[in-house]
Amino acid sequence: MLWRMEFLTWVSCGCYGEKKGRVAFSKGLKGVLIFVGVIALLAYFEEAIWDGMIWKDHMELFPFMSGFEVLQNPVVISVVVALLVLPQVTHYVLDGFIWRISKDSSARIEG
Repeated sequence: MLWRMEFLTWVSCGCYGEKKGRVAFSKGLKGVLIFVGVIALLAYFEEAIWDGMIWKDHMELFPFMSGFEVLQNPVVISVVVALLVLPQVTHYVLDGFIWRISKDSSARIEG
């Protein structure tokens, strides 16, 4: 939350010098790229686990998972699938709270 206020202050104030503004933006861009890179790696490894332990459809994309056997035990499959689905379910629940429709009619956009 604090970084948002600092960013908004930096953007709206214009009180930082030209050189200092570029340095702050480059540090911010680096942070965003690191964040996106970490998220992309986590997504790749999640897909690798899906493919290596459950589906075995795209071994050419995940060659390091070729040594894993497809799970046969229904209980283990249930636990692994539940753990793999958890981030997606969390995403949908958070989207429901963020984008929920307001019951206040004055807050709605009429079109």
